[in-house]
Amino acid sequence: MSRRVKVFLLTGLMIILSSLAVVQSMRVYHALHQVEFAAHRDRQPGGKVQKWTTVAEAANSLNISEKEVFDALQIDPAPGDENLTFRALEKKYSKTPLEMQSNLRQLRERSAPPGKNHE
Repeated sequence: MSRRVKVFLLTGLMIILSSLAVVQSMRVYHALHQVEFAAHRDRQPGGKVQKWTTVAEAANSLNISEKEVFDALQIDPAPGDENLTFRALEKKYSKTPLEMQSNLRQLRERSAPPGKNHE
């Protein structure tokens, strides 16, 4: 084969492979944009109460006082407890994980708007 034919075949092969790569990339791009994440639909802008949230953050997020949060958790707070996470409060006050989870659930339900249950 002459050098000219080899260059022509190699160029043609590069164009075909590049086209296939572009087509596959477009398929992946469109497939990723068709995926729906169910967790994102149910999210509220505020109202997030998790075990790593502090009492002060939860009170601010739910627009309630820190005293109401401690009342829902059934804890008589000591100074500085508003800056502890719910997990740290669980350990400090010897609460069981189920008890704390139940109290957090009640706190979320109490502060959620009527008709919206995001559990």
